[in-house]
Amino acid sequence: MTETDSSWPFDVWLRIAVKRFGLSPSEFWSLPLRDWLVLMSDAKPATLDRTRLEDLMKVFPDLTSEGDQNEVGK
Repeated sequence: MTETDSSWPFDVWLRIAVKRFGLSPSEFWSLPLRDWLVLMSDAKPATLDRTRLEDLMKVFPDLTSEGDQNEVGK
C-alpha cells in the first residue's frame, strides 16, 4: 500500500475534525478510532421520515398568493 492508496481516509477525517468539530490535530490523533467513528456517524444529517414531514407541513403550511392554505395533497 502506498501513501496515496489508503483504505482509511485519515487526511479527510483530519480536515473534518479541525473544521467541523474544532479539534486540534493532536486531539484528533489521540482519539480512539471507535470514538471518531461515533462522532462521524452523528455528523451525518438525519433523514426526514414521513411523520416528521407531516409535522413540518402542519407547522409551515403552503400558502397561495392570497394567503390561504394550499389544498394540494389533501
